[in-house]
Amino acid sequence: LQALKRAETGRPSLADWKAVQAYRRSVLDLSLQALFSLAELRYHDALSPLVCLIQLVDDILDRHLDRTLELPTLVTSNGPTALVQAQRLWEELKSHRRPEDRPLVALGFPVYLLARLCAHLCR
Repeated sequence: LQALKRAETGRPSLADWKAVQAYRRSVLDLSLQALFSLAELRYHDALSPLVCLIQLVDDILDRHLDRTLELPTLVTSNGPTALVQAQRLWEELKSHRRPEDRPLVALGFPVYLLARLCAHLCR
């Protein structure tokens, strides 16, 4: 939890998309790992891109509020489009091949489609 607190206090400049992306991913990964540790469950690496896809949908839908509040999000920075990010995250998720990852990959497909739909509708 200390690592999560440090990550939260070190928010990057909104102008640096790569730093924003790394920050968002770090906070998500640390949060998931802390949750799984508290629940005494085994963490799966395939969760990271899946949760990032969910976070991308949230960032797309909340983009106006996030800009107003100057929050570092994946879509309020000068990085790739939400469609490109969704495709990259889906490719990363599909790369997980262990049998225990298959349900997460299967769940990721409709989330990927939702991210694409939101990106198209919210341009």
